[in-house]
Amino acid sequence: MDLNILEHNHFKLYILTEDKITFETELLRNGIQFYSNSDEQIDSTFSIRYYLKDEDRQIIDQIIIDNEISSGTESTGLSRFEFNRKPLRLFILIAILVTIIFSITIYLF
Repeated sequence: MDLNILEHNHFKLYILTEDKITFETELLRNGIQFYSNSDEQIDSTFSIRYYLKDEDRQIIDQIIIDNEISSGTESTGLSRFEFNRKPLRLFILIAILVTIIFSITIYLF
């Protein structure tokens, strides 16, 4: 973590807490400097605020896309809906299977 980031043109990016290790590992692997201090955040249980250099934005975008990391900025926010995508898909799949099984049972009897 590099506090000097704040002296350069930078932007803030919010990452879900569950993606912290993956995101920071990729930043270090790509030699990208960053600053994050969750102690300064009001609610750091859901997301972590990162300060990153503007010049690294394209590489960071690619890291987020390649690793399917949920992210947001202050203007776009970080929706809790993104946090629940996988359980929602599972619920929909189960609902479809139950409907199909129920329909087949009714048709056969």
